[in-house]
Amino acid sequence: MASLTHSEVCLQKFLRYYEDINALPDANELLASETTMEEVLKADQTLTDAIVEVFPLVLMAYEDPSTTTEQWEELDSRRQRFMETIDILATHCYHYLHKHVILSSAGVESENEERAIARLKANYLDHMNAYLNAVADGELENGYEGSDESEDRDYTPQDNASVMEPVQEKEI
Repeated sequence: MASLTHSEVCLQKFLRYYEDINALPDANELLASETTMEEVLKADQTLTDAIVEVFPLVLMAYEDPSTTTEQWEELDSRRQRFMETIDILATHCYHYLHKHVILSSAGVESENEERAIARLKANYLDHMNAYLNAVADGELENGYEGSDESEDRDYTPQDNASVMEPVQEKEI
């Protein structure tokens, strides 16, 4: 199995950065800063890049009957890292929006925090699944730029198996 991609290394650095901030006494102030929000937005793009880079490895593993347990475990550890990043992105974006948008709007009732964060994560995963399914179906050759806009196919998460679920060994 290939070593970590550049994007995955960047995600590891982001996860350490975020963990370090949370350990500081003034964590709440730092987490609310514009600098941290910029880092979160960069991590969002990096996450997308990393998933797109790793996706072909998952497809090849499914097609190759000689894929070992160790290779499946490595792919699953990558998936877990992606999910950790999604957790951070969704939670951070929820709190940022809650502080800067929702609280500033008079008369708006706040939604259950856990449900709102879960919806943000689900929305992100739905969009990524649709994108990866389009790549797998050969409808996108070069990412978004290579998409065929003449077909307005509507993807829904119910139509497709989730590619962000734990990797299972292929039965022989």
